[in-house]
Amino acid sequence: MKKILLIDDNREMHSILNDILTPFGYEMISSTDSLKALNMITEVKPDLILADVMMPGMSGFELLREMKKKELNAIPVIFLSARAGRQDIEEGLKVGAKAYITKPFKMKHLLSVIAETLDKK
Repeated sequence: MKKILLIDDNREMHSILNDILTPFGYEMISSTDSLKALNMITEVKPDLILADVMMPGMSGFELLREMKKKELNAIPVIFLSARAGRQDIEEGLKVGAKAYITKPFKMKHLLSVIAETLDKK
């Protein structure tokens, strides 16, 4: 069973994604705080991270930069964000995200990107 760490300050998003992804065989682990999530990564050892960009304390972009410093960048990250500007998407991919999906998104698309990203890993 593949472990997915979801980092999003919206608790409703956690509930929705847990309900949708668990039946597909993914083990969902959640954090509403990117700083705490950074510490969880080495403990939890997720196969994939789904992260919001706009987070209190540390943005998703900063999270990826910190993961690189701690040599955790082998874990693929997919951004899920309401920030849909071209510059935001380019920045997300530049810092190392494997994909950048804007909210609202279609679950079928998300499932496809997750499967494709895990297959490449």
